[in-house]
Amino acid sequence: AQVPPPLPAAPFGAAFEAQAMACLTGCWEALQGMLTPPGNEEDNEAEYYDLMGWLSTVPLFKKQLSPAELPHIARALKTKKWNPGEPVERQGQTCDSFYIVKSGKALVILQDAKSDLSTELVRGDYFGARSLVSHFPSVATICAAGPEPLVTLSLTRKEFEKLGLHKNLTFPRRPAIDGLAAEDGSSDATPKS
Repeated sequence: AQVPPPLPAAPFGAAFEAQAMACLTGCWEALQGMLTPPGNEEDNEAEYYDLMGWLSTVPLFKKQLSPAELPHIARALKTKKWNPGEPVERQGQTCDSFYIVKSGKALVILQDAKSDLSTELVRGDYFGARSLVSHFPSVATICAAGPEPLVTLSLTRKEFEKLGLHKNLTFPRRPAIDGLAAEDGSSDATPKS
């Protein structure tokens, strides 16, 4: 059997080759870390990939973030179930989390001296952004509407900022929440930090 001839020496030298290999190895490990779901159980893996797929359809993320950012968000999100009628956020209080409705419905209630206004948020809608980014008090009370529990995915202010979302997301006006505030005469601007 013939032995193949040796490969020619790299034009940049061994030091360059070592640096290039270290860079490629680091990039590969980072990519694997981004795409590998947390935990080793098959159920967790399926849930993680389902969540990744769903996050890519949430309009706020789909329009403003690259798909490469979603794995970091998916890892940081915390799931919580709220019983019908249970408040998630209260009008006038500063919220320390950003919420996305995963299932069920959230009831948005704006109370003032004149009247009570309300609307519903459904799967893929979000709330808490105004208070989280601007430190403004919440413009409405948000609670689980029922009859089934409300399931939310949330990020604390610390996680939200760690992921850079306070810089990378702009929160457009939404009639469901901002329209209620406008009807009440409250500020409807959602400043971007």
